Amino acid sequence: EDEVIEATFSPPDGRGTMSFTITKRRGAEPAHIAEIIVREGTGIVNAVSGWMSRSQIKEAHQRIADANGVAPAMVSPEWARWRVDQALKENAKSGQLIPLGLDRCKELLDPMPASEPRHPAADLEADLGEGEVASNLHTEPEFRGWIPEARAIDELVHKVGAKLSGDEGKDPTKVDAILQEEVKLAADRYFTPEQRTALSRRMRDIAITIRQRAGEARAKDVLRAAKAIESAGLISSPPSDIEFLRFFFQKGIAFRAQQGGGQLRVPTGG
Repeated sequence: EDEVIEATFSPPDGRGTMSFTITKRRGAEPAHIAEIIVREGTGIVNAVSGWMSRSQIKEAHQRIADANGVAPAMVSPEWARWRVDQALKENAKSGQLIPLGLDRCKELLDPMPASEPRHPAADLEADLGEGEVASNLHTEPEFRGWIPEARAIDELVHKVGAKLSGDEGKDPTKVDAILQEEVKLAADRYFTPEQRTALSRRMRDIAITIRQRAGEARAKDVLRAAKAIESAGLISSPPSDIEFLRFFFQKGIAFRAQQGGGQLRVPTGG
C-alpha cells in the first residue's frame, strides 16, 4: 500500500514553546512518529521518536485536546520540517544542547524543503478584508495562559502604589482609576517593537489551530489582531490602543489578586 506521511502542529504558549509531529505509515501498520518540541529564541528543546498505531495517535491527540482545549492541527510535512530546521539553527545561536533523540527523528525530517513552504494560514491573510481588532481573543484556549512576565506585573503594581497614599489605597474607585491608567502605560512599555514582532508571529501560528477548532472567521480575527499589533507605533496607534494587549495586564493583575486570596496587594507610597 502507498506510504502516507502526515504532520501536526500544537500552537505556541505564551513563551513561544510549540510542538511538531511527523508520522509515516503504510496501511494498517504502526506509524513511525517523531515529536519535536521547539522554543522560540532557544531552538529544539526535546525530540522523541517511536511507533504508534493510528488509534494510539488519535487517543494521544484527544488527551491533548482534553487537557488544553486545543487539539493538534494538521499541517503539511514540508512546513513542519522547515520549522524544525529553522529551530535547529537557533540552537547554535542560543547554546541550547541539541536533544539526543533528534537523531532518531531524522528519517522523518527528510527531505528538507529547499525553500520556505507556504504558511498554513497564508490563504486567510490574503483575504482578511476590513474589520475591527477583536477584543475578546483571550477567551480562546490558545491564549488562556498568556500574561506578561512577573517582573512587568510587579512594576505595574509598584507604580500604582506610588500614586496612592495610605488612605487612598482604601478607596476602590481611586485605585481602579489609577490602575487603568497604569495598565495603558505598562502596555506601552512592555510591548516593544521586538515583543510585538514575536507576538504577531506566534499569533499567526495560533491561527492554524483556531481555524481548525473555531473556523475561518475566528482565525481571521486573530490574524487581523496580529497585523495591528505589528504595525502599532509608539506615538501614533500605541500598543495601549489595542484592547487585546491591555488585557494581558488586566489578566495578569487578576491572577495576582487570585494568588493573594482574591485581593490585590498594592504597597502605597505614603
